[in-house]
Amino acid sequence: MRQAVRVLLIVWTAVMLPAPSFAQTPQSSAPAPAVSAVHPIEKSAAATEPTAAALKVQLDEMKRSEDRLLQVVLAALGMVAVAALGLAAFSWWNAKTLYERDLEKVKDELLEQLRSGLKTDLGEIDRKVAEGQRRMHDKVQAEGVAHTLGFIAELRLKLGDQRGSIGAALEQYSAAKVGNTNYMAHAITALIAAFRLVDEQHSKVDSSLIQDARRVLADYRHPDDANVKQLNAILNRIDPLHGS
Repeated sequence: MRQAVRVLLIVWTAVMLPAPSFAQTPQSSAPAPAVSAVHPIEKSAAATEPTAAALKVQLDEMKRSEDRLLQVVLAALGMVAVAALGLAAFSWWNAKTLYERDLEKVKDELLEQLRSGLKTDLGEIDRKVAEGQRRMHDKVQAEGVAHTLGFIAELRLKLGDQRGSIGAALEQYSAAKVGNTNYMAHAITALIAAFRLVDEQHSKVDSSLIQDARRVLADYRHPDDANVKQLNAILNRIDPLHGS
């Protein structure tokens, strides 16, 4: 009985299993693509086109770089001009404020003298007031001019304008004699910087500028000052024939 069952199971398994497939996969017999022959001149033209395009890209990039550099230079010059105008406006405002303050001080002093019972002719008072106003106005205005000229001397020296820097420093000294005498020392320092650059670069300057600088040294009346000695030594190297 057991053997009969086994035989039935074997037959049933053989019937249910699928038959193996012995079909071979067909091989592709498509011909290889033919290699097209390219003429040497066509190859040269095809290679030149990418090179020309790359050169055009480089030229465009160089043009954009030059445009950006020009914009940076223009922006820098604009900032310098704005800074100069702003400094001039501040100097004017500061001078005007000092002038008004000193004018009020003079008026208060004169009124105090009147209140103390000082008998003074009204015409004399008016003259003194006008004289005080003029003196204060000249002093404050000269101080503002001296401050601005010092900035101009420094700016021109940075731009390589040695003659302009020397001229501005000489004018600053003249203005400082009327206004704030502290700017006289600033003018001496500016002259040292300008003439030192002339000496180092062996530049030529007008002999009149050198003589004006010597007159400034004679007028300064501080022969033992270190800056005076330094400027005098530089002037002697530049113009030894007229050295002191």
